[in-house]
Amino acid sequence: MLKHSYVHVLSKYRDTTVIGVSTMKIRPFVPQDIKHIVSLANRYAAFDSDVSEADFQPAWSFPGGLLVADDEEKVIGFVFAYLREVPGEILNRWGASKVAQVELLAVDSSWR
Repeated sequence: MLKHSYVHVLSKYRDTTVIGVSTMKIRPFVPQDIKHIVSLANRYAAFDSDVSEADFQPAWSFPGGLLVADDEEKVIGFVFAYLREVPGEILNRWGASKVAQVELLAVDSSWR
């Protein structure tokens, strides 16, 4: 499980490089995050229709599959992944015991 991470931000705006320290953390989602996650998904991902909280239902049984990036308690991005069933022969070839697939990733445009 990924523990809290603190990131040093290096951003380039036009011809000026700005270096700063952020309090951004990567952490597992908590139920209070879901509305922010749905909002980010609907703003930055393209689907046939809007996503809803129900689309993230697998995260309730596998919370490690939904990680959020937050800055000072504001959700600024997320990654939603799930474990895939892969034949043992493939796992052995890859030297892996599990395989996850990223289903959706979204980051607020001001943090890209």
